Amino acid sequence: MLWSIHDRAQANRNPCGNRFHRGGKNPSLDLVDIISNEKKILGYALHAQSTDATSKDLVAVSKLAAQGRLKPVIDSRYPLEDFECAYTRLSSRHAVGSILLNF
Repeated sequence: MLWSIHDRAQANRNPCGNRFHRGGKNPSLDLVDIISNEKKILGYALHAQSTDATSKDLVAVSKLAAQGRLKPVIDSRYPLEDFECAYTRLSSRHAVGSILLNF
């Protein structure tokens, strides 16, 4: 039986309107929908992966970092004593990227 994307979404909803993805190594998610509608992704468990898979992933990420190919998005930086300003920025929900506190 073939299901359309809409049928799958309806079948994967619980009465509260939450969606579920059950397993799979390459889930398909609409990131724009998740971000723009402030949805949450719950239930990821790194320990559910095999040690070999986790180890390979960490090695791959480490290589990318060493090559300078990872570009973190930093919204703003604050000295530790200005943590209240940093929190205000965070709670404004206008920040795009990480908000860093410098120690």
